[in-house]
Amino acid sequence: MVVGIGENENFIASDVSAIIAHTKQVIYLEDGEIAIIKKMILSQNLVSMMT
Repeated sequence: MVVGIGENENFIASDVSAIIAHTKQVIYLEDGEIAIIKKMILSQNLVSMMT
């Protein structure tokens, strides 16, 4: 997953090519990571996988 950071907006996509026209600033999420996006706040967290 990719999170794009824009001015007063954020984007979520499975591939950077889907959002590159809107922003050049991206965060790539790795396995076990989540992004929490709220108005004007973006946090990235590692989540322990429960088996």
